[in-house]
Amino acid sequence: MRIPETHAPPGHHGPTALVVVNGDDVFEDLFTAAAELQAVLTDEGFATRTGTGMGRFEHAVRDDLIVLCTALGEFTTGQRRGLREAVRAGAGLLAFHATNVPASASADPDEADRLLTELIGSRYVSHGPRPHESRFGVFPDPAHELTAGLAPFTVTHEHYALAVEDHAKVVAWRGPLDTTYAMDTTDATGGTDRAHPPHRTAGAHPPHHSAVAHTARDADSPHHTAGPHTARDTHGTTHSAPPPLVPLVHVSEFGRGRVCYVQLGHDMRVWAEPPVRDLIRRAARWVNRLTVQGVAS
Repeated sequence: MRIPETHAPPGHHGPTALVVVNGDDVFEDLFTAAAELQAVLTDEGFATRTGTGMGRFEHAVRDDLIVLCTALGEFTTGQRRGLREAVRAGAGLLAFHATNVPASASADPDEADRLLTELIGSRYVSHGPRPHESRFGVFPDPAHELTAGLAPFTVTHEHYALAVEDHAKVVAWRGPLDTTYAMDTTDATGGTDRAHPPHRTAGAHPPHHSAVAHTARDADSPHHTAGPHTARDTHGTTHSAPPPLVPLVHVSEFGRGRVCYVQLGHDMRVWAEPPVRDLIRRAARWVNRLTVQGVAS
């Protein structure tokens, strides 16, 4: 079965996007993902077409944005090389959920899996400890242009534990709901510190440099507004060890192209969440070097 491809209408001068699904949809809702992504991207100004199968990457792909929603399936080494060349030449790549699940053993990946892991920036390792699904907090990095201004929010979704490549930067994390986090925004010299994930604060005392405190539970409050709730500055304080924080969204550069991986997308529930749709919109614009939330990429 093939989803009919829709091409850019005559006279359309905006960016083009190609949403590709591939693999087995027994455990992953690939076709709902394709439809929802096409809707979000079209609303954002991308002339978006959808299709199934990876044979297209055996030839030159000239779309501005390539979106992958896959669950294994046939994806040869040559096709993966073709995808890499498209991104290296400047296409943006947006990969969702099971796209980074390797076909070979994680301890001894084959060439095809190594090529894809390097490109996407991570590989699936496991579902982690039980429960393998929960309602959790999503904590965006306020210092990165993709996620700047995106407040913490909550979703119900499947868990992944990821092995993130050194060249990829995490810009959103999964964490427990009822925990207050401080998101580092400045380093010791006053510059932007983008290297560290959010960490848990102890009592009323945040870390020893500027931070903004958030709880994901705030996102469900009727009084919640976007942006930081408090900003505090203290010196020399100590704080407790952080609870588990797991990478959820990461970005990287590959040649002239940009890549963003989003771990969300297991089933139809997540697509109805407005913050998730906003995240997708931002990611699509970021990988295409378009303005994201008023920030020039």
